[in-house]
Amino acid sequence: MTAIRQPTAKPLISPQSSRGFTLVEVMVAILILTVGLLGLLQVSIQASEQNLRNAFRTEAVQISEGWLLSRRVQPFDNITGGLKSEQVASRLRGFTMNYTVERSHTDLSTDSKQLIVTVRWNYKNNQYFHEVRSVRTR
Repeated sequence: MTAIRQPTAKPLISPQSSRGFTLVEVMVAILILTVGLLGLLQVSIQASEQNLRNAFRTEAVQISEGWLLSRRVQPFDNITGGLKSEQVASRLRGFTMNYTVERSHTDLSTDSKQLIVTVRWNYKNNQYFHEVRSVRTR
């Protein structure tokens, strides 16, 4: 019995090309990875910045609501005077933010007044404000 020998197939990859990655391939992979990481870092920075702006706005809302509540509990006849402005400093996440609180009122009739509280602040050369209004009657 004679064994028939089958011819062996040649490998498709030559021994020279199976040694690893070339320097160009490694550099391209590093460049793509760097661009992706820089994009991710930029998104993270923008999200953090927006989160901080929202925290400053929340603080301004709390300040204005507190001032408005203190004005609403005053007797009606004690709500007098024109525009009053005060500075309020608040420390938030390691930042000290200075808010300007402006209080005023408008006489709507002899028995009702509109109370207005505006809180202003600056952050990165942009001015922001939050205003609340309420009507107070006798």
